[in-house]
Amino acid sequence: MESRNIIGRDSEMAELQRCLDSNRSELVIVYGRRRVGKTYLIDQFFNETYDFTFVGGHKLSQRIQLRNFAKAKADKETAIAKVKADAKAELDAEIAEKNKLYSNIKSLNEKLSKSEESNKILLGILKGVRDFMFETCGQKFSEVVQMILDQWKAGIKHFAKEMKDLFLQAMSDEKTIEGRKSYVNDAFWYAKLLVKTVTDWKGDNATINSLQDDADRIADGTWESYHQQRNLFFEAAVNALVEMGNCPSQRHLNQKQADAIEAFIKQDGGDRDLLCSEIWDKVSPKVNYYWRDGTFDALEELRTRELYDRKTATSISYSSRHM
Repeated sequence: MESRNIIGRDSEMAELQRCLDSNRSELVIVYGRRRVGKTYLIDQFFNETYDFTFVGGHKLSQRIQLRNFAKAKADKETAIAKVKADAKAELDAEIAEKNKLYSNIKSLNEKLSKSEESNKILLGILKGVRDFMFETCGQKFSEVVQMILDQWKAGIKHFAKEMKDLFLQAMSDEKTIEGRKSYVNDAFWYAKLLVKTVTDWKGDNATINSLQDDADRIADGTWESYHQQRNLFFEAAVNALVEMGNCPSQRHLNQKQADAIEAFIKQDGGDRDLLCSEIWDKVSPKVNYYWRDGTFDALEELRTRELYDRKTATSISYSSRHM
């Protein structure tokens, strides 16, 4: 070991190191007049990490010194015993918890095994419904349902223009908004039913709900205006972040830039995390490579709302300094 807090004791520390590295038991006696630094040398060299330490009292009788030593030794043994007991209790509790978990898993596995045959029957029925639907509901309807499923699996929450056109062609026989919305409801009902026949994927509600909202806009004729407005808000958000990212003196979004991004998030109304990811996918290639990480961090500050916490703290600090 080595201590940078001791000067002029190189030979003493070398001897301590030799004994420490020795393969046999060593007895080291450090002696010298009072207050010369014997205890300090030992403490610093070993960084005050010992299995047991005891310092005798000044001008005490041998009987009292031995009694104090015995008490210190007993206290240390008691502390060690407590640590061992606590460790054993913790280990026993962990083993008991794992045994309980194993028992629960075993029980669940038995229940699943018993219901496996029933699940297979139900899955077969659902697949039969799927096949019947595709055979009887018409080619266009089947294409719409499949398009919904493809968007859902891809995690995309809106329909592209060509998909909107497919919806309108499929709903061409429906002359009222109510009729078109009923068509949309039927298509999404079938899509949700078909997901139950897929064993390796489970759709999330946020994506399918957003897709159905977008399909309702197609049905009531507001899809074009909504997406035109959304594109405007989206481009404004992207431009704000690109502006911040390519400004060497900026480490955080200013108020105007943050407002532009928040306006897009509010206008869309979707998941905040996913919308920020959509913005970043567009911004990333437009920002200088060397400033890209800082730009991402700035967007993360906004996504997690840490940006506003930091601004509040800065405002409070500024107010306090000027009171």
